[in-house]
Amino acid sequence: MVGWEKGDKDEPLASSAENQIPIFPRMLLGFANLVKKNFSVAIDEMRKARELSGDATLMLAFLGDAYAAARKPEEARGILEELTARSRKEYVSAYLRARAYASLGDLDKAFELANEACERRDEVLILIKIDPSFVPYRSDPRYQALLKKIGLE
Repeated sequence: MVGWEKGDKDEPLASSAENQIPIFPRMLLGFANLVKKNFSVAIDEMRKARELSGDATLMLAFLGDAYAAARKPEEARGILEELTARSRKEYVSAYLRARAYASLGDLDKAFELANEACERRDEVLILIKIDPSFVPYRSDPRYQALLKKIGLE
C-alpha cells in the first residue's frame, strides 16, 4: 500500500489483481473436476483457491460444495459452521449456504435460506435455475414457488 499512500492509485489495484489471478484457474479446475467426479482433485483445487484468496468467503463456500459433492458430509458441515459463524460478523450470502444444504440433501434448511436470500434480494439467487445443487429438487413445490417469487417463472 506504499504506492497508495504516495498518491499512486494504480499500484494497489495492480498488486491486488496480481494476487487474484491464480485463484480463478484453481476455482475453475475445482469445478471442472467436480463435474468429472474427480472429487479429490476438486477438493485440492478448492483448498488452494481458498488459501490463495486469503480465506475469502466465496472460496470457502465452494470448498464446502466440493466436500458435499464428494459425499463428505462432516467436512461440508464444518464449512457450513464456518460460514454461519462468519454471517454473524459480516455479510455472507444466504444463497451460498442454501446451496451447501441442498447438496447435503437438507431441503428444509436449503429452502429456508434460499427464501432468506430472496427477502434480502441476494443477486446470486438468480443462478438457482441453473445451479447444479438444486437440479435434483426442481420438482419440489418450494422450488417452483421460489422461482415465481424471484420472477424466474
